[in-house]
Amino acid sequence: MVQGEFAVTVPDPEKFASDCSSSADMREALQSSIASYMNGTVAPEDVAVFCSIDSGSRLDATVEYEATRRSLAGNVTIDYRIVVLEETAHSVQDSATELLSSQASGQDLARLAALISSALSATAPGASGNAPLQAIGGPAALAVISTQPPTPRPTPLSTPGPTASPGPVPPLAVSSGAMTATGDPHLRNIYGERFDLRRPGKHTLVNIPKGERAERALLHVEAEAVQMGMQCADLYFRELNMTGVWVEATWSGGLHFHALDVSYGTSKWKHVGKVDVKVAHGRTREGIQYLNVYIKHLDRAGFAVGGLLGEDDHTQATMASRACVQRHSVSLLDFSR
Repeated sequence: MVQGEFAVTVPDPEKFASDCSSSADMREALQSSIASYMNGTVAPEDVAVFCSIDSGSRLDATVEYEATRRSLAGNVTIDYRIVVLEETAHSVQDSATELLSSQASGQDLARLAALISSALSATAPGASGNAPLQAIGGPAALAVISTQPPTPRPTPLSTPGPTASPGPVPPLAVSSGAMTATGDPHLRNIYGERFDLRRPGKHTLVNIPKGERAERALLHVEAEAVQMGMQCADLYFRELNMTGVWVEATWSGGLHFHALDVSYGTSKWKHVGKVDVKVAHGRTREGIQYLNVYIKHLDRAGFAVGGLLGEDDHTQATMASRACVQRHSVSLLDFSR
């Protein structure tokens, strides 16, 4: 895998980054632009992109945009990942370093901005009005080459604990869809496995890097499951905390949610480092308020992902407590829905 980043200056960075995250057409346009810029050495489907706002860069100029004058709010950083065969990785790395990094010429970067603008007009017309005004070279690309097949399932609990500094996740080892924890609660992890939580208490949903202490993690998501009904299976997430370096970069003190804090509704996606997170409030017909959690792009985190939504084993979390089993005198299988 070849990876790196560059930046584009756009009239509305927040909208550009949001569209990049939520619009498949927008991502397709960016993928095809980078593929074209690489002179056909890679295919669009081999390119993955992720956009984030570079809040540290601001320009004083103004431009005419959608019939109003707006200040240029800054740049959007575009991280790219190019998945290629080992024998071609080095040549693609050389091309990416030359074309997409700080070593690229002004003429090349101007061509990249034009390619993105053209692709937005053709593939994502809704985003064409927010096309880049210029492109800015970023760090040189890095080749992370792995010929080993991805691990199909999480490592069992019986194996030794993870190292403190896990390496990058192979790009094809995990699901590219959203990891979720919804309802009472139904979870879907990074491998696409679906399971129900049966243990009350605090649970680590995501920990990046895997095995790192919470106070040193890039992203640590912890949720508390509370029994709200008569049945032992009636568990709901009532509190959720997000901490870590990625969170602190934007939200000092971290992000904290409680089911009772906001009325029923759906929140917006938040960019947290290399991933996107959304916490939505739900309500049962009986009036119980709870939290739903959605996380996208864990496959782009750049590190092994721990937690129930990551690679950690979830066997214990899906087993009802002994008290519940004794109370109802039934098999644990009777608790599944």
